[in-house]
Amino acid sequence: MYMWGLDPHHQRWMLVKPAPGTRLDKTAAYRRVQHSPQHCWALVNHAIDLATASILSTYESSHYLHQDPVLGNVLFDDNVSRAHLIDWGCATTDSRQATPADVKGLVSHFFQNSRGVQLCGGGPPPQVVHIPVMHAPANHCPMPVYHLGHALPGWH
Repeated sequence: MYMWGLDPHHQRWMLVKPAPGTRLDKTAAYRRVQHSPQHCWALVNHAIDLATASILSTYESSHYLHQDPVLGNVLFDDNVSRAHLIDWGCATTDSRQATPADVKGLVSHFFQNSRGVQLCGGGPPPQVVHIPVMHAPANHCPMPVYHLGHALPGWH
């Protein structure tokens, strides 16, 4: 985010830099393996690990926890070697410690249950990851940080 503020009518505004990368199922790496379930799920699991690491790294450095890691909010380079997080509207400054297992469970859940997208041709993934108890998938977005009166961070 470059800057934000209020206009003369007290409406919020922001200037955001374009996000690098693309959705996982639009990358060259995914297109290469999408017809091989074993290789495809291996790539999805790798993408889940990258997204989890990115969320935890940002949480450790800023104390903002990305809580909406759906396919459209985690972008990858064409080789799926780096994850970029976008859409921080559901970020929280939850005082509870975010555990790697819970974050990975959340990412896994949303990657495998994305609306309109069936990764790797659909069907169950070869490895099931637990869904964290602390998150309710039916209403996955907790109170956004901007409703709590915190200033939005400018780290990305």
